[in-house]
Amino acid sequence: MKVLTLFSTSIGEIDWILPALVVLKRDYGASIVAAFHSPQLYSKLGQNPFLAQTLRDTAQICLEPRRHALAEHAPESFDVLLKDDTGDSFTPQRARYVEACARARNVVFPCSGVIYGLAEDTPESITAIELRVAEVMGFPPVEWGRCDLCLCGSSHDIPVLSLRYPPESIRAVGFPRYDEWWLRQLLEEGRGRLERERAFLYGRTGVLFVIRGPHPLYLASQDYDYLMRTFCAAVMETPGLAVVIKPHPRQSEEDLTRFLEAYPKDRFMISQQPIMLLATLSQAVVSMFSSGVMDALRVGAPTTEFYVYPRDGRVCLEYRPRPDGDFESVYCRLGLVETMSRRSQLKKFLLDAVAGSFDAQALEKGREALRLVAHRDDHAAARAAACIDALVAGRPF
Repeated sequence: MKVLTLFSTSIGEIDWILPALVVLKRDYGASIVAAFHSPQLYSKLGQNPFLAQTLRDTAQICLEPRRHALAEHAPESFDVLLKDDTGDSFTPQRARYVEACARARNVVFPCSGVIYGLAEDTPESITAIELRVAEVMGFPPVEWGRCDLCLCGSSHDIPVLSLRYPPESIRAVGFPRYDEWWLRQLLEEGRGRLERERAFLYGRTGVLFVIRGPHPLYLASQDYDYLMRTFCAAVMETPGLAVVIKPHPRQSEEDLTRFLEAYPKDRFMISQQPIMLLATLSQAVVSMFSSGVMDALRVGAPTTEFYVYPRDGRVCLEYRPRPDGDFESVYCRLGLVETMSRRSQLKKFLLDAVAGSFDAQALEKGREALRLVAHRDDHAAARAAACIDALVAGRPF
């Protein structure tokens, strides 16, 4: 089996599919080629040496425009074309590959670890939300393209994906990066790269703050400013706390550094290490709206969401209105975490972190919710690889 994997815009693509690629090579003898449309994306991969080295060990890497996979390999030699689920029209370079590799079976996988929706979503409700998103973002209609197999992390994704791809092609396999064998490798390799963070937190209660910058759909600038200033003020009022801030991959670290100049350097630091690594050093995790809450829960960290949702009618698939008129993320709706927006709520959570007095039953509830939502049984990568092998062999998957 020869597999061509296209990486377009996000580290999340690599993070999601790489464990399955490892299994394809190890258990099925697959030959794997990884084509990067963006040299910047490959450069950013250097922030995660574990992913970078594992990908180099697993695949032949072609960086456009210097090395083009279709110039080095006959297009008809590929049995599988793997591409993320942002849609073919979202990444113009993809069209050339899809057209040239006409013999290959097209397999779609998530562009990140998000959960897109809820199992009870209807075609009408999904369409209404997506039309509103396109209006806010100014997106043209997306062409999702050919799909012979669509892999996703959770069955809650299926209603959304069924409007994009043939329903019979969709398989919820779980999240490969949550498999125990993969997580063990990540932690073993990564612990040696946490000296700076470990030294910074030494002797204090460590809190990981997972953030995202202003965004036209997700977060207004004034709300971002409120969240950051409120969080930092609450930390300054809580003796013994030290905070590691994990910014969104597309967020400007320079802007964040300038913001933190107003606060003592011994209380806050920025780290680009993976959330699952950083959460192992932390007594608690506070996260803005992010799928990162699942990463934190996967390694057992007490986790809460701290966020202000748009109040101007903007909606997206990943957060929904509540009966009280406010909003909550799908992660809250599914029982993984609770959300808060007030300083008093945040202060109590931070004090609980210092005291180590979190409710054990509440913590276990979130972890159990993750197990159910993410179909966690430590065989997600194997399921994904088996589906791809069955597709190529012409067997039911």
